Amino acid sequence: MNYHELWKYKYKQNRYMELLSNEELEVRKNDIFSNLMILSSEGKILFREINSDGKYWMSLWIEILEEFKLRNENYQNNFSKEISILKPDLKTKAKIAIEKVGGIKDKCIYKYGKYKYNLDSLKNGKFRISPASSYNDSSLNHAIKDNELVFDIIHNPKNTSITNTKNNLKINPTSNIKITHELKTDYYVQCFSLGYTYREFTDFNCDSCLIIYDINKFIQKINEALYKKRSDFDFDFDTVQYIDPLKYKDDPIVFFSKHFKYSYQNEFRIVLIPKEPSTNLEEFYIEIGSMEEYAKLIVINQ
Repeated sequence: MNYHELWKYKYKQNRYMELLSNEELEVRKNDIFSNLMILSSEGKILFREINSDGKYWMSLWIEILEEFKLRNENYQNNFSKEISILKPDLKTKAKIAIEKVGGIKDKCIYKYGKYKYNLDSLKNGKFRISPASSYNDSSLNHAIKDNELVFDIIHNPKNTSITNTKNNLKINPTSNIKITHELKTDYYVQCFSLGYTYREFTDFNCDSCLIIYDINKFIQKINEALYKKRSDFDFDFDTVQYIDPLKYKDDPIVFFSKHFKYSYQNEFRIVLIPKEPSTNLEEFYIEIGSMEEYAKLIVINQ
């Protein structure tokens, strides 16, 4: 039995998408497809290689195709226009830009943004620190907009037990169960990427990328600058965990959790959390001094 047949078989044993509406299924299909496709260094739109990441996304793709088949629905309908973010014409500029500074490196972080702001960061170490709630803005595009204070987990009723605590009777739900994990406070967040691919420039509507080679030094300087401005906040940093809301069984750490549709962004984030809950945070700026000793700036339009 090959991988595809195995994935189909396993899915039919646990049809976890059965109770999704057709609309919800379409959204999930687009989310998976967006992560399954990559833009290669040769400018070709390809499926991921069948490595650990590739198997994960391909298995999800096979499962969703099987669900469409079981519903007698055509999966080829209603592909989101957002999937067009993979633009081969951008590849040349993005590839040339990174090669000018020695190519893609491991153990560094990338900050995508407008040239004038990233240049200010490089020269002066200036950063705007924004509340996480500011990302829940309808004016932002699909790759940026997100409610960073809430995370929903969806449980299939077949795998869920609910008891009425008043009378101790079991409840048998007939639809998916949504558990909402919501923070009681806003917080500050600064976002970076752990990888360099050729799609982020379009995703984030930007023309430059600040590459930070010495992460430890950068984190130390950021921590010192933030403490001077906001000593009544807790500082933390970590990679983001991308969660499939239909398969996750634990309670997510909302500060460092995002929906799996954003997985390709490989986010690393710095957060500043108020010691006392607050829902009225305003953006502010910090300066950590020139970063030219341990960072470089690339621009795709030069």
